[in-house]
Amino acid sequence: MRIPNNFPIISFYTGGGFLDMGFEEAGYNIVWTNEYDQAFAKLYSSGISSWRKSTGYIGEAVITNTNSITEITVDEILKETKLLNENFGVIGGPPCQDFSNNGRQRGFDGERGKLTIEFLNK
Repeated sequence: MRIPNNFPIISFYTGGGFLDMGFEEAGYNIVWTNEYDQAFAKLYSSGISSWRKSTGYIGEAVITNTNSITEITVDEILKETKLLNENFGVIGGPPCQDFSNNGRQRGFDGERGKLTIEFLNK
């Protein structure tokens, strides 16, 4: 099944936007973004906006919601996206530090590792 061009996508753990870039390149429309870390939110805004201009996309890139995923409700997302009765895709790259040697391999028990479960439950 081919996804229609401009199919709406919501993006969790948006970070610098590299996952979003790939989806935009493939013809998807990123309609909502979430990033808790303010440094990454600023990086996304300037980096993705510049990339869009250089590739002919129109529109500034901004992080839609900067709350923690633990604080965001499904109703809030639907209200912010205006996608109440539409199909849409969900992408995200939950923090992986707790699954690495550097994060002491705490896995799902680590503070960031627990966010993977939050993502799956949204």
